[in-house]
Amino acid sequence: LGVIEVDSNSSTAINASGNAIVSGSTIQVVGHVLTSGNAHLSAPLVTGAASFADPLAGLAVPSATGMTSFGAVNVSGNSSSTINPGIYTQISVAGNGRLTMNPGIYVIAGGGFNISGNANVTGNGVLIYNAGSNYNGGSGSTFGSVTLSGNGNISLTPMTAGAYANVQIGRASCRERV
Repeated sequence: LGVIEVDSNSSTAINASGNAIVSGSTIQVVGHVLTSGNAHLSAPLVTGAASFADPLAGLAVPSATGMTSFGAVNVSGNSSSTINPGIYTQISVAGNGRLTMNPGIYVIAGGGFNISGNANVTGNGVLIYNAGSNYNGGSGSTFGSVTLSGNGNISLTPMTAGAYANVQIGRASCRERV
C-alpha cells in the first residue's frame, strides 16, 4: 500500500462514512478528517501536515487520441457490466451492481466516479482520470466528484508501467494538470 496525501485544508479533506476503510502505508492530510458510522482509517494518520507541491504536476493529461467516447455508465440493482478504457461522462455503480474495469485509462469528463451501496468494482492496471467537462474541447469546466460510499468493495490496482505507473486516481486542475 502506498502513501495517501491530501493537499486540502478543508475541515473535511477526507470524509469517510458508513463502513468505509481507507488503507495506505500512511495518510497525510493538510486539513482535517471526518469519520462517521463505522468508518476508519487503517494507516498512521498525520493531520495538519504541511502543504506540498503536487508531485504529479508534470504528468501529461491523457491524450484522447485513439480513445473511444462511451457516454455514461450506470450499473445498479443486481446487474453487472464489464467496461473498456475510454472517455466516460460518468461512471456510477450502486446497489448490488458489479463493475469490472479492463486495464487502461478511464477519463471521466465531468460527471464523476460514484460507487455506493453494496457495489463491487474491480480492475487491474487502471487509471481513473477525473478530467472535467472541458476535456478534449468539451464545454464548461464541471468536475464531478469521486465518491466512494456504502458497504461495497472497491478493488482497483494502478498501471505498473508507462507514464501513469502507480497512479490510481488523477484530477486535472484549471490548467489541465494531474
